[in-house]
Amino acid sequence: MAGSSAVIIPMGRDDTDVAFALQVGFAVIMQKPLLLIVPAGFDPPPKLAGIADRIVRADYSSEEGRLRVQKELKDFTIAFRKQ
Repeated sequence: MAGSSAVIIPMGRDDTDVAFALQVGFAVIMQKPLLLIVPAGFDPPPKLAGIADRIVRADYSSEEGRLRVQKELKDFTIAFRKQ
């Protein structure tokens, strides 16, 4: 498996984001690792959470929160690069 997929979820919207749905579907079909980055305090839909390899709850309100997201992205990339 070459590469990985990171998908930033446009959550909190009532409408369907077709581009997002296509990205997730393609990542699943290609058996790519799937990283979900969701706003802190938000729970992704259960089926989406079930297929995610990792879920990062992003808190962009502080420098510490932003640095944590960067670290999670780096760790994810390192962990799934080997697959």
